[in-house]
This record gives sequence, structure tokens and C-alpha cells, in this order.
Amino acid sequence: MTNYIRATAEHSITEGKVAEFKQLASNIIDRVENTEPNTFSYEWFLCQDESKCYVVQIYKDSNAVLFHLRNIADLLGLFHENAPLTGLKIYGNPSVELRQALEPIGAQIFEYLNGVTR
Repeated sequence: MTNYIRATAEHSITEGKVAEFKQLASNIIDRVENTEPNTFSYEWFLCQDESKCYVVQIYKDSNAVLFHLRNIADLLGLFHENAPLTGLKIYGNPSVELRQALEPIGAQIFEYLNGVTR
């Protein structure tokens, strides 16, 4: 069993906004890298036609996710104007507080069953 929280976020990039999207993404990534030691992995993937982006994330625990949400909150408004969130999947056993924070955005939560983590 692990306390890790994994997530995949899907964003649909608004047509004609790819350059602005990439700059905003870079700003978010820089902030995460420099201020979130409990974000273990935060990787962005762009589909070939640059219409969708997937962000694959691993956090130490629910508190790390909550910190992340607060940490980038001021950047999300403009970011979502350029690339609305079209899906969010959470993998693990999020705390009640994290579940409540994710509920308004319609996150799908997949409870941890079993596996190997090294």
C-alpha cells in the first residue's frame, strides 16, 4: 500500500492558442519544480496535432496535492482559458479534504487495490 496520489489531467488546447499554452505551461512547471518537493513527478505530454495535453503527476500524499492546488491557483484561470480541463483521473486513496477539493471539478477517483511500488 502506498500513500502516493497519482493523477492524469487532460486539457484541450484552444485553436490558435498553442504558443500561449506552452508559455503558461512552462510557468506552471517552473513553479512546481522550484516550490513543491513532494511532487515527485510532473510531466506534460502533447499529442501530435497539439490539440490535447496530458499532465501525468505523482504526489507524496494528499497533502502534497492540496499544496499543489493552492500553489498554482493564481495561474489556473488564464491557463484554463487557453486549455480547458477536459478530464481528471485520480489514482490512490485521497483524504476527505482532497476529495472535497476535487469534487467541484468532476475528478474521477480510482481507489488503490493492490500492486508494486518501488
